[in-house]
Amino acid sequence: MKYTQRKHSLVFGFPLPFTTYFLDEKSLRVRKGFLNDKEIDYHLYKIIDVQLEQSLPERLLHLGTLTCYLADKAHSKVVLNRIGQAKEIKAFILRESEKARVKARRIPVLDIGYKGHR
Repeated sequence: MKYTQRKHSLVFGFPLPFTTYFLDEKSLRVRKGFLNDKEIDYHLYKIIDVQLEQSLPERLLHLGTLTCYLADKAHSKVVLNRIGQAKEIKAFILRESEKARVKARRIPVLDIGYKGHR
């Protein structure tokens, strides 16, 4: 299963063309920019946790903001702002990241120095 979402405007819920999120079984790709494009790929097996936030306007527009916490020194978190189908995408990321960790034989290791989101 694949997802393609765009960041939405909070005012009317229209998709904005400057930020696009691509998600499949192996990776999450974030493409940003208008004049200068920036594209970053994240492997799903590095995603540790996913947090869903919905303000009242986002709930009314059926949008949500996902924060993915990564086991990576360079990027500790990725924020997917105001996307549609946020609950479904959150469940997909959690399910596929667990599958990717098992497939890559990556066992979560407790890091005493981890300064997580809690």
